Amino acid sequence: MTSDEAESRDRPLPDPWTEVESPDHIVSKYSPREPALFERADRERAVHIRPDEPDLPHADRREWVVGLVRGDAENFVDAEPIARVHGRGDAYHVAVAFAEAYEEAVPDTGDDAAAIAHASERAEREADRLAE
Repeated sequence: MTSDEAESRDRPLPDPWTEVESPDHIVSKYSPREPALFERADRERAVHIRPDEPDLPHADRREWVVGLVRGDAENFVDAEPIARVHGRGDAYHVAVAFAEAYEEAVPDTGDDAAAIAHASERAEREADRLAE
């Protein structure tokens, strides 16, 4: 684990979000670069971080994708990219920013679509800030 990743992991996920340890459906494709899945307790929303490319000899190993998964947390085919970032630590940070913003917006709006839009915008801004 790099120092930027360790620092990012010091920022905990908000309740009721949890990290799924070694999700088989993405680890097998991207291993050994450790993708991660963060799901909301009700399993209706999840955020994943994964390398931008599968683990192949020519793959760019520095670029990561943060994506929103609606419905079944294993539905990566239909995952919606939120941001592309440099490094796993930054991807983790952006995923946590998404989860925090989602939790802030859900009680305020009561509208899941508005909460997702708010959280996606916050995550994109955080990705832009980290890229500076």
